[in-house]
Amino acid sequence: MIGALVGWLLPDSLWSWLAVAALVALIAGVWLLPTLRLVERIAITAGLLALALIAVLHSAWQGEAEAHAAAKMEIRAKAAELAALKKRNAILEREALQKVRDDAKIDEATTTLKDAIDEAAKHQPPGAVTDPAAVAVGCARLRRSGQTGSSDYRRFCGG
Repeated sequence: MIGALVGWLLPDSLWSWLAVAALVALIAGVWLLPTLRLVERIAITAGLLALALIAVLHSAWQGEAEAHAAAKMEIRAKAAELAALKKRNAILEREALQKVRDDAKIDEATTTLKDAIDEAAKHQPPGAVTDPAAVAVGCARLRRSGQTGSSDYRRFCGG
């Protein structure tokens, strides 16, 4: 507590030190002048000390005002950052929900198409000849999807 008070009272810039030195010189000059009476010396010294106290309090008040303004600016910046993060989070959540819906639609369409293809293959007349280009495309698709171990692949693609 005392360390903080002493640190607050001691000047921290060259101009502050010069002001303290000038104050001390003025007070010393007042007390060294032989023409002034004791009451005048005390009054002038008290006036100078009062002016110094006012200067110190003004300086402290200015420092607090600057710190307050800086804190307000920091709070505004954090509030803006928070608002931006909330907006980004809302967008990401909305996009994630849309992706889930899209994935469900894609899975449903894939299942429907696979079922339709399987159903069409079951209703193919016996002995029907398949176009060689269609067989080649089908084999390529099976190879890309990694289904080379199935019996249909071995039967149609020869391997």
